[in-house]
Amino acid sequence: MEVGVIGAGGIAKEHMRNLDALDDVSITAVCDIDEETANRAAGKRDAAAYVDHEELYDTHGDALDAVFICIPPFAHTTQETIAAERDIPFLVEKPVTVSVDKAKEIASTVSESDIMTHVSYESRFNPTTDLVEEYVGDRQISLMTAQFLSPIPPQDWFTDEAKSGGQLFEQTSHYIDLFRYFAGEVESVMGYGAQEVLEDELNFNDTTAVVLEHESGTISQVASTTASPDYDVSGITMVGDDFRLVRQDESLTGTVAGEEVNETATQDNHYIEDKAFVEAVRNDNPDRLRCPYADGVKTLEVVDAVKESIETGERVYL
Repeated sequence: MEVGVIGAGGIAKEHMRNLDALDDVSITAVCDIDEETANRAAGKRDAAAYVDHEELYDTHGDALDAVFICIPPFAHTTQETIAAERDIPFLVEKPVTVSVDKAKEIASTVSESDIMTHVSYESRFNPTTDLVEEYVGDRQISLMTAQFLSPIPPQDWFTDEAKSGGQLFEQTSHYIDLFRYFAGEVESVMGYGAQEVLEDELNFNDTTAVVLEHESGTISQVASTTASPDYDVSGITMVGDDFRLVRQDESLTGTVAGEEVNETATQDNHYIEDKAFVEAVRNDNPDRLRCPYADGVKTLEVVDAVKESIETGERVYL
């Protein structure tokens, strides 16, 4: 497979390392608006380097089997739509944009094609996610709760809400997406926000609390802050019909029907996800993909509704 990569910064490096490790996969074109970054990533792989993604598509589009789009939330213009128009499957980093209208515009173009797409909410591929589904089965989930404590990430665009969407879009959305994955669609949201610590560093709330009401009857909640000196991503505590489980990236513990659960998993989420995407494209099997573009847009709509609730102080229905 010949793969193109658009965006060669932080998270793209991880995806490219994974692609390098897969059999019969070659990165043949790399694009980044920073020429030095593009040249460095391309040079390691004897790939062509570009600073304009449209030029990459014009030159390599007919040869590419897939493209990985690893750009900041604000930078989405025609990267996905050109791929769709050229029938090139793509994996795109989350969040898909900071604008629901833009995401829906892209989704409309994608829906007119027959390509496979995937949004990189990689926690859906974690082995402990599979274990939750195995242990919970069709039991009713009553409550899910989580926290995302973080310092300000190093990306220079993160501190500008217009570019990143803030912590809500960039980080909290991971949990909102998993809540949707486990408990189904969201009926209403309520959000609260405060900015009492990092007023000079951020132009958005440094602390939020989110409550989601799912159509299934499940209530989920997540508290987040960028005011922490270090990371504490606690995982999800889940309670329901005769069970209590704590799902983290490397373990699943608790009890189900009176039996103790103590499972461990050490596999890499992104590697599993990237391998699944490559194999889905190679074998023309979309069933391996757990978050197609349209589903990533649904998560974005929930996150955007939370933002609206924080701004208005009102419950928002989806």
